[in-house]
Amino acid sequence: MNPTPLALAGLLVVCATVTQGSAVIVKQRAKEIARPGDPNNKGPGKIGPTPASPAAQGTTAAAAAPAATPAMSRLVADIAAIRARKEMPADLLKQFCADIAACAEGPAKPSEAVVNKLGANLGAALLDKKMSMAEQVGLARDIATMINGAKVEVADAQAALNGIKDILQAAGVAKTELQAILNDFKSVFAEVLSFKK
Repeated sequence: MNPTPLALAGLLVVCATVTQGSAVIVKQRAKEIARPGDPNNKGPGKIGPTPASPAAQGTTAAAAAPAATPAMSRLVADIAAIRARKEMPADLLKQFCADIAACAEGPAKPSEAVVNKLGANLGAALLDKKMSMAEQVGLARDIATMINGAKVEVADAQAALNGIKDILQAAGVAKTELQAILNDFKSVFAEVLSFKK
């Protein structure tokens, strides 16, 4: 009787359980973030990076940032799911792009093509990256700020763009990928800003 197959099966069950547990924790944290004023919420009740987060110190658009929404919470969960993977499944990319687009409030929304390009580039850059929960929330908030360009001041959008740059640099995103992503955000902002005129 060889114990190796039995031990391997037991190890696989333990690994699967641990992986599912971390996904549940990420979803719960996203729900806590979405409901900061909920009396049943035992979470911190704050949106955005903490002052101790060096990557998020460039983000100064907190006052102008959109309030937490279900779309932003889904975006945080998407970011967590993407960065925990080595490859991007098509359904996760589609969901990520849809959740980015869902952050847009009001009639000024970026086109599907611009959002899909941003989602593909950003999603590819986030694969297998290390980020704290505060950085993930800060990134989602800054994405929502850029998507709502028609509702924010240019200075606030620039602060959000700087926050995105700082967070992605701290996560180890390559310079060429980072530049492409920043250009995508500028395209999104320019497109939604055109609705302001």
